[in-house]
Amino acid sequence: MKKETLTKKVLPQNPEVEVLVPNYKEPILPIVDGYGWYGLQSYNKEGQLMCHECGVFMDNLGNHIRKHGLRPREYRKKYGLMLGHRLVSHGTHLKISRAKSTESCLKHLAEVRKPCHGIGKYSTAESYNKHGTCSAQLLSLLSNASEVYGKDISKMEANKYRPGLSNILRERFGSFNKAKQLINLVDNQKHVRKYSNQIILEDMCTFNTKYHYWPDKRDYVGGRMIFSSYWTLFSYGGIKYLRQEAMRLKEEQDTRVDIAKKIPKIANNIEMESAGFARR
Repeated sequence: MKKETLTKKVLPQNPEVEVLVPNYKEPILPIVDGYGWYGLQSYNKEGQLMCHECGVFMDNLGNHIRKHGLRPREYRKKYGLMLGHRLVSHGTHLKISRAKSTESCLKHLAEVRKPCHGIGKYSTAESYNKHGTCSAQLLSLLSNASEVYGKDISKMEANKYRPGLSNILRERFGSFNKAKQLINLVDNQKHVRKYSNQIILEDMCTFNTKYHYWPDKRDYVGGRMIFSSYWTLFSYGGIKYLRQEAMRLKEEQDTRVDIAKKIPKIANNIEMESAGFARR
């Protein structure tokens, strides 16, 4: 048996049987029509491997599974095992390696130790469990991240919680937003806005009054603005469009200011004229 951390578990298909399995992250999924769990090899105390088809323990599963009409590659794919997963017990493997030193032995070992393809090319339940990236674990991570950043969590916030999380969710579920929909989070495609256009435009006008020029990318990235994300402004029409709208708003504001300044003078003239007419 491999030198790896093993833990005892009760076989879900037969509670009377206790097996040893690699201590991977939960959850692990029981096999529906078979024995054990997807992507997880079960052993007995002697280090023999359990067959996922019939539940018997064997030193050499590669020979045994032929009775079930399966080849090693088909067997590994059916039960979510990695392509490099060894189908012989550790003791049997040592006997084979010690007994054979010919070219046939080297060829056999090369086949047994065939490296697993990357997760993107050949995804297995075993590789998901080993790296903590099965569907249930990923959705659980996204749910925990939403408790920190809110239901409208963005890709950037998800990656802050766990580096590369948004890309893994996209590969597994088709898109980041589809993963959010599965656990009833707010879809970013709906463009949920925390700020109205008016607030952004007024912020730009205030900036112009203070610094005597209109804000650009540097000012948004530098944190001078209330609305700190420059790239999100594209959902509002883009920076050029917003500048034009802000200029119109500032003209209206300046007009209102001028009128406000003139009101006392106009009122005073009216009162003086009224007083003159009264004297007449």
